[in-house]
Amino acid sequence: MKPLALLPLIAVALPAFAQDRAFPPGTYGEPFTVEALVDGCSAEGEGAGCTLIAEGVRWVAWADGATPPGVMAELAALPLNAPVIVTGDMVSMGDITVEAVLAGLAPGQDAHATERALMQGAWQGDDPGFVLTVRGSTWSETYAGDVMGDHLLTLAEGCGLEGVETEGLAIRLQLLGGDPSEQTCFAVTALTAERMELLHLPRGNPVTFTRLPN
Repeated sequence: MKPLALLPLIAVALPAFAQDRAFPPGTYGEPFTVEALVDGCSAEGEGAGCTLIAEGVRWVAWADGATPPGVMAELAALPLNAPVIVTGDMVSMGDITVEAVLAGLAPGQDAHATERALMQGAWQGDDPGFVLTVRGSTWSETYAGDVMGDHLLTLAEGCGLEGVETEGLAIRLQLLGGDPSEQTCFAVTALTAERMELLHLPRGNPVTFTRLPN
């Protein structure tokens, strides 16, 4: 599956949601209902469609698939990181990506919306060559201009990883294209619009990021 382009982060009022499923459960695959975050839509090329992030997984609905156009239009109208409750059928799953047909959307909640919004954008690491960019639920690292890797970012209370004990807000990272079982965790010790202080667990090494100008 090809990655989808992300919509810019925009502050707009959420449109009215369709509350009823557009088709009976099980029409296209295993029925599901998940709380998700909008991760953007693309209207061009072979990868046209929309992506949602839920439970550490990328849920992709293709524009040329069976998702009703009205549901796709509602999803495309939402801003990046908008929380939604999504119903639909799971068509296939590989690693951390699910191909889905969406049947309906409803407003959701994000317990970490404030922190998530503060993290968006570009950050300078302790090493001047290291730059971190957070866009939606994607954590991208570069060093001296070279791409080091993209990770799926999940915010949660605690790491939830075996052998890693922590309390409070944590950042879980899964390398996209890598082994889903291999995850990295950071405990968030301080977060403002200009500075992000983390502990790289389990060793507890401090890491500091400073906001880069737009």
